[in-house]
Amino acid sequence: MKNTLPVIFFIAALTVLVACSPGPAETPPVVFPVKSMVVAAEPLDQVSQYAGEVQARYEITLAFRVGGKIT
Repeated sequence: MKNTLPVIFFIAALTVLVACSPGPAETPPVVFPVKSMVVAAEPLDQVSQYAGEVQARYEITLAFRVGGKIT
C-alpha cells in the first residue's frame, strides 16, 4: 500500500501535465506553384456528324429471387 500511493499520485500528476500541455504546432499549408492560362472560345473550321448506336460492352441480365411486392 505504501508503494502504490506514490505511483498512483505520479500517474495522476503526469496525466494532468500531459493534458494541459499545448498541442502540436500548426504548420502552414504547402503551396505548390501552378501554371495558368486564359481560355478563349474559337470558331470551328470543320464539323463532323456520324450516325450510330451506343451499346454497352458487357450486358448482364438481372432478376429478382422473389416475385411480387415487397412490403
